[in-house]
Amino acid sequence: MKVDVISMSWTIKGSADRPNPEFQDLEAAIKRARKENILMFGSAADQGNHIASFERILPGDAEGVFHIGAADSSGNLDRHVERKVQYILPGGIGDKYQGSSVATAVGAGLTALILHCAEITGFYEKHKIDKSKRKAIREVAMRKIWENMLEGKDRYVYPVGRDRFQVDKYSSTSVWNNETYQGFSDSVEPMLM
Repeated sequence: MKVDVISMSWTIKGSADRPNPEFQDLEAAIKRARKENILMFGSAADQGNHIASFERILPGDAEGVFHIGAADSSGNLDRHVERKVQYILPGGIGDKYQGSSVATAVGAGLTALILHCAEITGFYEKHKIDKSKRKAIREVAMRKIWENMLEGKDRYVYPVGRDRFQVDKYSSTSVWNNETYQGFSDSVEPMLM
């Protein structure tokens, strides 16, 4: 596979007592993607606590998948989201699009941006991380980055982290030169450590 990130903004139920071929096929595909060191993001089932305890929900319950739930407008876990998610992100764009599917897409996009920032700032070269090892450490490194963006114990990811990371001061820069590039690189570095 030639991708870095997979966003799965949907869910499928399965259980041990009712085999489901589609569920088993998806589980096998997720395992193959993880072997290829692809970062995967899976949406929570926006059914609250109406999920039977014997059920598994893919892709979120699969090993190695970043299990994403939606936050409400106050930054708390939305009342429709199952409680076992790993991370919560904004789950709405106005009144039109809402839920964990949106939050999952936001998380996957944020991760792709972080990977891109690591490339353009020379992070890998600066820390002498060989190209052959970059994909192998990707999931562990990205989970560390996400943990660094968590605020307290609420599992809410603060991607901008304005108080800790000064990336926003470069968002309106119209001229990129050595000084602004270095400033941006220095701002991104704490997220990657």
